[in-house]
Amino acid sequence: MTLYEVVKQLLFPSINIWESHVMTISFTTILAAILAYFVLNDREKLIKQLEQANYNLEDQIEERMAEVKRLANIVESSDDAIIGMDLNFRISSWNHGAVEMYGYSSGEIIGKHIFILMEPEEQVNNLRLIERAKNGESIEHVELECLKKDGSHFYLSITFSPIKNDKGNIVGISSISKDITRRKNAEEQLKDTINELKRSNDELQQFAFITSHDLQEPLRTIASYAQLIERRYKGKLDNEADEFIEFMVDGAKRMKQMIQGLLDYSRIETKGGKFQDFNAGSALNHALNNLGPVINENNAEVTYDALPIIFADENQMIRVFQNLIGNALKFHSAGLKPKIHISASKEIKGYIFSVADNGIGLEKEYCDKIFEVFKRLHSVGEYDGAGIGLAIVKRIIDRHNGKIWVESEYGEGSTFYFMIPFKESL
Repeated sequence: MTLYEVVKQLLFPSINIWESHVMTISFTTILAAILAYFVLNDREKLIKQLEQANYNLEDQIEERMAEVKRLANIVESSDDAIIGMDLNFRISSWNHGAVEMYGYSSGEIIGKHIFILMEPEEQVNNLRLIERAKNGESIEHVELECLKKDGSHFYLSITFSPIKNDKGNIVGISSISKDITRRKNAEEQLKDTINELKRSNDELQQFAFITSHDLQEPLRTIASYAQLIERRYKGKLDNEADEFIEFMVDGAKRMKQMIQGLLDYSRIETKGGKFQDFNAGSALNHALNNLGPVINENNAEVTYDALPIIFADENQMIRVFQNLIGNALKFHSAGLKPKIHISASKEIKGYIFSVADNGIGLEKEYCDKIFEVFKRLHSVGEYDGAGIGLAIVKRIIDRHNGKIWVESEYGEGSTFYFMIPFKESL
C-alpha cells in the first residue's frame, strides 16, 4: 500500500471509486504543487545564499588585495633594502630601498645570484647564514660588509628569514638590510681615539713615574744638606738666615710629598691589585687603624653603619677611606670636635658610600675642582699636604668605573659620595 492509499483510508474511508479518481488527481496535483513550492523556495534561498557568499568572498578578496597593496607600498617605500630570493639564492624581488642602497635597478638585478652583492672572500661565510634561513631559521641583525654597484664597500645590519607558502613549505628567503656604515665608521674612529688616548696615557704614566723616580735622588741630597745646615748653623747666623734655612727644609719636605704623591698617582692603574669580593667594613677598619694617631690627636668622633660586600681592589679602597677621612680630619672647624660618619646605600647600578663631616666646608664653585692634581684651596701655611690626596681618590674610583662627587656648604661641613658598581656591571 502506498503512502497515498494509507492517507486516503485514514481520512476518507467511505469515498467511492469515481470520487477516488478525482481525489487521486487532486491530491497528486496538490502534492506536486507543494513539492514544487518547496523546491522553488529552497532554490531561491540557495541562490540568495550563494549570492551572499559571493558578495562576502568578493569583499574578502578586495580586503586582501588592499592589504597586499598596502604591504607592497610599505615594502616599496621603505628606506631599508628588502630583497627576496628563491631557494637557489637568486634574487626574485628588489624594492626601492635596495635600488638606493646598492645602486642596481630591478631590471639589472632580478635573476642574479646574491653573491653579486658580496666580496668573494666573504661569500662562503655569508652563504652559511643564508643556508640557515633556507632551513627555517631566522637570522637577526647580523652585520656584514657588502658591495655596491660601483664597487664601493659599505656595512649593513641584515635579517634573513625563510619565506613559506600556505602549506608551510619554505619557498624562498627574504632579507631586510639597514645601512650602518656611518655607525661603523664612528665606532672605528672611536676605537682609534681610545687606543690613541690609552697610548698617550701610558706614556704620561711612564713619564710621571720616571720623572718622579729620577727626582727623588737629587731631592734627597738637597733635603739632607738642608737639614744638616739647619742642625749646624741654626742660631749661629742672623734671624733672616735661620728663616731662609727653614724655608729650604720645608720646601724640600713638601717637594718630597709631591713627588711621592705623583708616584702614587701614576701607579694606580699599573700597580693596582685584582678585584675581589670583600666587606667594605674591613677596608674601613684598616683605614681607621692607619689614622688612629691623627684621630686621637684631634679627639675626633668617627662613626659608621654596616657596610656591604663589594667587588673591588681592597688595598685601593683602604686608600680611598683613608684619604677621605684624613681630609675631613685636616679641614675640621677650629674649636669644634670633629665628627665623621661613614655609610652606604644600595642603588640601581651599585653601592653609594658617603663620608660626612662637620668641618669647614667649601664654596660650591670649588666642588668639582678639588679632585684635580695638586689643587689647593688654601695657602701652604694654613694646611699641610701636597694637594693630591683627593685626586688619587678620584683616579681609584675611575679605575672601578665609579663616580665621586662632593656636596658642601661653606662653614657647614662636607659630604663626599662615591659609587662602586655591582660586580655584574663591571
